[in-house]
Amino acid sequence: MIKWAKFLIHIIQQLPDRLSNKTKKNIMDTLKAFLTWAYELEYIEKLLLFPTITIDFKIPQWMQEQEQGEVLSFLPQDDRFIYLFLM
Repeated sequence: MIKWAKFLIHIIQQLPDRLSNKTKKNIMDTLKAFLTWAYELEYIEKLLLFPTITIDFKIPQWMQEQEQGEVLSFLPQDDRFIYLFLM
């Protein structure tokens, strides 16, 4: 089990720094789902404990009304309705 833990930590450390923690978490969650599947089909004997990757919650930045108007001015007249509806 120690070897698996070291292996998982090694995988996390090998992920490029340019990836966000959310992307790293998604990768590890996919690996965990695969290993869970392998465990349920008895391809592996034990299910691993995965390290926790924390994610920073980002507050969305909304455009101001003036900025929205500027963006809309670049859209063709026939296409503006859907965007106005969504706003």
